[in-house]
Amino acid sequence: QKEPIQLKITADAVLYPKDQAAIVPKVVSPVKKFYVDRGSHVKAGQLLVELESRDLTGAHQKSQGGYEQAEAIYQMEVEKAAQDLKFAKQSLDSAQKLYDSRQAMYKEGAVSSRDVEDARLSLTQAQNQYGLAQRQSDLKVAEAQLNAAKGDAASAEAMLNYTKITSPIDGVVVERRLAPGD
Repeated sequence: QKEPIQLKITADAVLYPKDQAAIVPKVVSPVKKFYVDRGSHVKAGQLLVELESRDLTGAHQKSQGGYEQAEAIYQMEVEKAAQDLKFAKQSLDSAQKLYDSRQAMYKEGAVSSRDVEDARLSLTQAQNQYGLAQRQSDLKVAEAQLNAAKGDAASAEAMLNYTKITSPIDGVVVERRLAPGD
């Protein structure tokens, strides 16, 4: 015959929790609102407490604005560098064509050596301008500023997120030492 077996034992015992979590906030701020009371059953990830966050919200908005500004400046620098490089390349090509034509005309005796020398000087200047435009198209400074602003924004967002305290485990709230405003 199949049936459940039950055996009742009466004895003194000390119970310990299987999992236990002491929750300590990463920011110091007054409690804005509690979402659970002592004895409440909670799930992992459930919002327990919200701390006052107006100052951190302001800092987050400021850092977000700085990031957006750095991103806009970076985009303008990218466009300017591309435009400068394109213009320098066009000038170089034009100077090269002029130099080649002056050299050909000099061989035929149609222009003086001074005209060829002037064209060579223009070509050298155009080559220098193109080299400078290529070096300036390397936007390491603008990228560094953008990354710094991005890091500031991420840090401010993390600090703001620390004002929302969630449960790390499933369980029961055993103790609540503070009240709203503390």
